[in-house]
Amino acid sequence: MYEVILTRIFSAIMTYHFVFIVASVAILGLGLGAMDIYKKVKEFPQTDGQQIWDIGIRSVVFLGFTLPLLTLFFYKLPFQPLNFFVYIALAVLPFVLGGRFLSCSFSVLSKYSYLLYFGDLVGAGLAAFGVVTLLNTVNLIRLTVYLGEAILLISLLLNLAIIKKRSRRQMLAALGGVALLAVLAVSPLPEVLARDFSAYRGIPKMIGLLKLNGEQPVVEYSSWDAFARTDVVATKDPNEKLVLIDGGAAAPMVRFDGNLAGVQQLKKEAGYLAFVPEKPRRVLVIGSGGGIDILLARLGGSEDITAVEINPGSVAAARKFSDYNGNIYDLPEVRTFIQNGRTFIDTTSEQFDVIYLSKVMTQAAEGTGYALSENYIYTREAIRSYLNHLTPDGRLAFVLHGPDDLSKALATVIAVLKESGVADEEIARQVLIAGTPGEHHDQEVSYPLLLVKKAPFAPDELAAITARLSEAQLQLEQLLHYGKIGKTAATVVTDDRPFFYNVDNTIPFELYILLALVLHLGWRWLKHATGGTVKNKKSLLLYFGALGVGFMLLEIALVQKFVLILGHPTLAFTVVAATLLIGGGLGSLLGQVAAVQRVLMRRRWLPAFLVAVLAILTGVAVPWIFSTGAALATSKTILTVFTLFPLSVTLGLPFPTGLRSLREEGREDFVPLAWGINGWFSVIGSIIAMMVAITAGFRMVLFAGAIIYALLAYRCRRGLLGL
Repeated sequence: MYEVILTRIFSAIMTYHFVFIVASVAILGLGLGAMDIYKKVKEFPQTDGQQIWDIGIRSVVFLGFTLPLLTLFFYKLPFQPLNFFVYIALAVLPFVLGGRFLSCSFSVLSKYSYLLYFGDLVGAGLAAFGVVTLLNTVNLIRLTVYLGEAILLISLLLNLAIIKKRSRRQMLAALGGVALLAVLAVSPLPEVLARDFSAYRGIPKMIGLLKLNGEQPVVEYSSWDAFARTDVVATKDPNEKLVLIDGGAAAPMVRFDGNLAGVQQLKKEAGYLAFVPEKPRRVLVIGSGGGIDILLARLGGSEDITAVEINPGSVAAARKFSDYNGNIYDLPEVRTFIQNGRTFIDTTSEQFDVIYLSKVMTQAAEGTGYALSENYIYTREAIRSYLNHLTPDGRLAFVLHGPDDLSKALATVIAVLKESGVADEEIARQVLIAGTPGEHHDQEVSYPLLLVKKAPFAPDELAAITARLSEAQLQLEQLLHYGKIGKTAATVVTDDRPFFYNVDNTIPFELYILLALVLHLGWRWLKHATGGTVKNKKSLLLYFGALGVGFMLLEIALVQKFVLILGHPTLAFTVVAATLLIGGGLGSLLGQVAAVQRVLMRRRWLPAFLVAVLAILTGVAVPWIFSTGAALATSKTILTVFTLFPLSVTLGLPFPTGLRSLREEGREDFVPLAWGINGWFSVIGSIIAMMVAITAGFRMVLFAGAIIYALLAYRCRRGLLGL
């Protein structure tokens, strides 16, 4: 749960690349904490476990105090670029404490490893469900107060139930913490503290850019939910405000009193050309943001506008400022849907004269960081769906950020047109590019409009567009070539590789740095914990490391696969992660049954083999299952749970089987080290998953995870792991 809270805070002040780095290094703390306990176990070889339990309980007490204090610190520290290193150093602390406690628990109670793993996974799964509801109803500071209170209560109960020689200091600290946080939990103080997000006093993202450009931005409205932080920011221009999603993805909100005569200046926007010369009867706006695109459609003469916006905060913000924007979302001509634009177009049967998308980019980072930062509205499959939902003379319009975006969008559009049978020489008659000219003659247009017509543009249409270009001082580019525009070679974007904003079409340098950092930190900590004797730990490193990498590959690939099916990244992450975790917990509980345990101890290769087989079957079956599934999101959610359940149950078996094997072989002292290795390689797995996805696609990520489990089963079958 705290991982999601950290992601929510950091995504409002840093780009998702850096959010992913901070979150990954923080989660590495689980492994580092477990390795630290291995060193402690070696120091108490002849004990009954009480010293180890004492360390674990102490870690829980510190964790209860740490969560609300760190959250408040991150919330109030004015952002500067160098804060990035402070965030990494501090964000890792709660996870180190959590790793220490989990490792202590499994070390002392290794014979109950299946039962403990059941509790761990089910608790995490329930938290994945609960955190979305809580983030939509409770501010972040109050939520971490609740979380700290719960953790301190747990430490108090554990002190009373397990520790024989109780530490008076620990008991008093836990009791004092419970009392203090209980008072805070029912007081208005968390609301008072949450009103001022002091991180914005620095130079984060769009706020920072405005300040560097001489603006004095004023945040007039803010809201947090499970998807993003939404702000309404006033600038020097009294006729326009900005709606920010997670501190970026700025969408203009224009002053509008209901009279279109007062917003005629918007006709100079390149996007207005989508509505010239004919008055389109039905318009679909995807990513309607602050409402300016709805105004463009109204200026174009449309009286039937469907506005689709994925972020509920943007619509709520626009309605909060209804007096300023003319109640744009609730005009008689407008129907509003809070939904993923791709899901809407894939499920509607309506036809539109214009489908309009303007600079759609949420920049919202999810729990899986990098994976969910990309969306599916610019892919080949999406564009095919848009064209299929146009009337015979309809138009598809994209307003893009610059030439790099244009390059990818254009290449993808051309690929779809070719697939539909349009000859090369005809493509130029169906595609136009326009925008504001650069300062120099040889510069590309800025904020280009890519306008695609289902049929060739007629001469009178071109004449009207040319006239409007002249009036608005815009520039029209003829489509003389389509292999390369701007800085980078054009690459077709697909649902399997939806990285539209990956400009260079290569693995970002940050991922290489992060992978090297995680490998270095984990290796150094491992050598420190083992006293440099790593060679005789190769079987542990291979078995539990492979489980960490394999699990993350499967989880990230499945979350991405179900984003399209369930229609929202937050819902996909919640349902998939919770199903895998709770199902895994039930699988682990099944392993506690004596008969099942005997089978697993005789055939230790079997759990990994079952995971490999079911992962491949799931990857193959999901498209077929959901092509016949009901369209309602609720039924798709239930179908998702049932589809993933067999795989999730088997995922809960290999890890506790490995821990049980260590106990059977008299190597219980290696349990904390196994936890540490698994946590370390889980972070490595999330990084590798993104590298594979960028280069080969998410389908390959899923099959790579299955292959890792298959190889692990093979080596266990051959007895090469010592387990």
